[in-house]
Amino acid sequence: MGNLLIVIFFTFLFSIFLIYLIQKTSKRPETAEEKIPIDPGLQHLNLDQFFAICCELLEKMGLRILNSYRTEDNEIDIFAENPEPIVGGPFMAHLILYPEGAQVSSAEVQNFASNLIGERRGKGILMTTGFFAPDVAMLPELPPMEMIDGKRLAELMKHYGITAPAPERA
Repeated sequence: MGNLLIVIFFTFLFSIFLIYLIQKTSKRPETAEEKIPIDPGLQHLNLDQFFAICCELLEKMGLRILNSYRTEDNEIDIFAENPEPIVGGPFMAHLILYPEGAQVSSAEVQNFASNLIGERRGKGILMTTGFFAPDVAMLPELPPMEMIDGKRLAELMKHYGITAPAPERA
């Protein structure tokens, strides 16, 4: 009976610790001061507009879109290829729309890395309108992937002459 109480006590403590970690790595910043401003041109995008911008960007970078599908309400996977011999090959892009400028957690990055390996895609591109959590930089070695946050996305759009649609007026 005494051993059972000890196991229950440590299970309870472990549960509290897990809840703390989940809250610490939530997708949404907890206070207004922690929120990183999103580029104004990306704030009003819906998922279809974000998808169209990312497809145009990928095509202007020389990739050919093969297929795409929605994985969640705010996420889309795109399968593409670089048709160039030797340096080309399969690509997988994962799009995450966060109009509020929320952070992409390290768990989401690791999940994409696992999918990249599982789909046997050589290279990956993770694109978001938000930003990457600080602990993403401390992740162990990942497969070849490029991580593009909202700020970098706005820079690439400007570089390739892509404009975001104007916000719809109510």
